[in-house]
Amino acid sequence: MNKYILHINKDIKKKYKDSINHNPSFLKDFILHRAEIMKFIVKTDFPDEKIKDNDSTYKLVKRVFNSKKKSSSKTALAFYKKFETNLVLKIQYDKKLHKINNEETSLSTYIYLGLIICDLKFLDRFQKINCILKILDKVVKNKHHLILCNKTLLLKLLKKEEKIFKLIQNEK
Repeated sequence: MNKYILHINKDIKKKYKDSINHNPSFLKDFILHRAEIMKFIVKTDFPDEKIKDNDSTYKLVKRVFNSKKKSSSKTALAFYKKFETNLVLKIQYDKKLHKINNEETSLSTYIYLGLIICDLKFLDRFQKINCILKILDKVVKNKHHLILCNKTLLLKLLKKEEKIFKLIQNEK
């Protein structure tokens, strides 16, 4: 197993609290892991994305992804905050975004949320990359989970992550 995955699993358990890592080998492990994941995704045939029955969160986030309305950005921000706080989204919420049950939403929901976050104007690069890293860590930590997602959108999110990283590195 990749060293990066071992490290990330520990961070996820702690909900990324005190997870700052200044070790140069960590960055190498991260880059190698993402390259390996990209190769795996490109080489692998994915079946249709697997969506849980009655996954209203998936349906709502997908609708926001496909919408260009300003009201959609409020919903996107609400789900962003919910994910940043809990690192998980539930399958159903009421109108005030209180969870109705404890079952986790489909993995594809996180991919859509990551792509929505990339387009939110009121989040800066660091907020975006922080959330996208957490989403991708959640999705790609297990290669068997990858085939449950939409291949095209997953690749798109990985490329957006790379683009934001380059923008941040060029600022230095």
